[in-house]
Amino acid sequence: VTSMGHERLRKDISRAKVQWDRLQASISPEARDFVQKLLVLDPSQRMDAASALEHPWLASKVREPHAGPHLGGDVLVALKQYMKQSKLQRLLLHLLAQELGPEEAKEMRELCLRIDSDKRGT
Repeated sequence: VTSMGHERLRKDISRAKVQWDRLQASISPEARDFVQKLLVLDPSQRMDAASALEHPWLASKVREPHAGPHLGGDVLVALKQYMKQSKLQRLLLHLLAQELGPEEAKEMRELCLRIDSDKRGT
C-alpha cells in the first residue's frame, strides 16, 4: 500500500467508513462485524471494550491459557542466562544459530568463552 493509500485508509477510518473491496485479503464476516462495531462514530453506540473482548471474532482468536506450548525448566534457565549476556554475546549467538550446525555452534561458544577472560562479554 502506498503512502497515498495509507492516507486514504486513515481518512476512511476516521469517517468510520471501510471499503472492504479495496482490501487485498479476504476478510471474514465476523472480522468485518468486529471492525464496523468499533468504528461507530457515536461513542454511546460504539462497542465498548468489554463487548469487544466478548465478540465472537476476537474470542475465536484467543487461545486457551493451557493450549500454548509448555517450556521446561531447563529452557527457562537457558533463556535467563541468555538475557544476562552482553549485547555482543547475544548478537553472536543469534548469528551462530542461523548459520552454524549444532557441533560448530558448540565449538564457537567454547572458543568465545575462553577468549572472554574477564567474563564481561566485550
